[in-house]
Amino acid sequence: MFLGSLSVHESICVNKTCYVEICGTLQSRCVKSAAAQKRNSVCDEVDELISKKRNNDTDKESLLNAADNYVEEAEHCHKITLIAQSDAMRKAAKEKDVKLKAAAE
Repeated sequence: MFLGSLSVHESICVNKTCYVEICGTLQSRCVKSAAAQKRNSVCDEVDELISKKRNNDTDKESLLNAADNYVEEAEHCHKITLIAQSDAMRKAAKEKDVKLKAAAE
């Protein structure tokens, strides 16, 4: 930087001012970058929770469908063990539902 007719003291002040401006710019970039990184991590966590909720929903529905199938089969075959299995699946589905409600809060 050519300072021409400026004295040494004036040129040091100009350089110091430029340095402070550059540092402020770099610091604001770092802050913006950190904020963007936090935002991205929060978005990733939200996406992960949504996928977990979707998986729990499908698990719950699968358990209930299997329980219904066991009950129908138990009615045709007159087997008590199938009813017990059906009850266990319904209990597991209810626990999944409780997990979903807890995660929603």
